[in-house]
Amino acid sequence: MAKYELIVTVQDTETVNARTSDDAESDGKVSMDPLTRRTVAIFEDWLRDGKISRANELQVLGMHLYRAIFNGKVEDLFRTTLRKARNRQERLRVQLSFKSKASELASMPWEYLYSPDTDTEPGFCFATALDLVLSRYMPLVSDRDETPPSLDNKLRILVVVSQPEDLGTVYADPVIEQIEKLKEKLPIELSVHRETTLDSLVDKIEDVKPNVVHFIGHGRFNRKEGQGQIALLAPVTNQADWCADDQFASLFSQVRARPRLVFLHLCESATVELNAFSATFAGLAPKLIQADIPAVVAMQYPITNLAAIAFSNAFYESLGKGDAIDDAVQKGRFRITTRITGALNTRVFGTPVLYMRSRDGVDRKSTRLNSSHITNSY
Repeated sequence: MAKYELIVTVQDTETVNARTSDDAESDGKVSMDPLTRRTVAIFEDWLRDGKISRANELQVLGMHLYRAIFNGKVEDLFRTTLRKARNRQERLRVQLSFKSKASELASMPWEYLYSPDTDTEPGFCFATALDLVLSRYMPLVSDRDETPPSLDNKLRILVVVSQPEDLGTVYADPVIEQIEKLKEKLPIELSVHRETTLDSLVDKIEDVKPNVVHFIGHGRFNRKEGQGQIALLAPVTNQADWCADDQFASLFSQVRARPRLVFLHLCESATVELNAFSATFAGLAPKLIQADIPAVVAMQYPITNLAAIAFSNAFYESLGKGDAIDDAVQKGRFRITTRITGALNTRVFGTPVLYMRSRDGVDRKSTRLNSSHITNSY
């Protein structure tokens, strides 16, 4: 278990519980009155439409989210635990968990959480703070690990590119090039699959046995069917074959070579329906967790090519060095802000979301993917 960890569980629309790794615990109330909820909803619309262009706007949204669950004794426990971690020069892992009765709150953009200024320290954003790691925790009834053992010490990445001829261009090559460069200094093995039918994807996963499946393509939300859909290739025609998110997720529960991590990446230029984007990919992520994928990285908004490159480079470099998945995501989000001018003024730094089925971001064997750790991680 992580030395400094805070699991914040939103039980329903009124109750929140916080618990540390050493079993300190506090209960609190969700502070989300109708006016605050309507205010957050307006911010959510602005985020989806890409209309936010100033850091202080995101900070206001983040402080509304912060006050909703970090108040009273829950806030006291958070600040006390963070102070202990900082004094030991370690990171505090904050994992957000939402019960079914809190599903309305779970859909909010918590990656923009912002701790307001205090008398002793300036405010900070949860998603990019280097002394903190933010993820979403999805506890399951079973925590068994049935993935076959690794045969070597390499981080095996399978990049799956789905480019139907009747849809817009998917810009996957810049990300692939960044991973290729990392291969020169880190134990990374890269495979790329482009003829992505449903059948060929199963075969490729079984053949490569990847630790990571990085999917780059199109998604949409079918309102008539009430489901997210992923665009694969139809056999022969190479036109879009829209695969229901349930079917896409179940594919991973059926393959024997189940990956440790699925990375869902939709380029900004590949968006079919912008307003339905988060309902597609962010909705698919929990289903992949339920299909026994230990961790999923998903984009809650379309991500620019530059941001995707910055995030992916830092993320895979961190994984290649043997860091835990949540550390790698946090470093990736931070690097977006250092490599893209004005990133803190837009939604981009909070776009990557990490979902985990393990509560421990350090010691849990499924959270480290490679290097000297990989032979012990299966």
